[in-house]
Amino acid sequence: MQGVRNPAFTIEGLDLAFFGDHPDVPAYVEHPDDVNKDLPKGILAIWVGL
Repeated sequence: MQGVRNPAFTIEGLDLAFFGDHPDVPAYVEHPDDVNKDLPKGILAIWVGL
């Protein structure tokens, strides 16, 4: 979910960091509950406060 909800990351970037270029990693398939427009603001507020 970090790749979808956190504005500092991308799905592709996180997959590469965790799994490298392994060919068996399944592609991300979006689910309607994945996107929540209110969450990035909260995530950024936490990151700024660190």
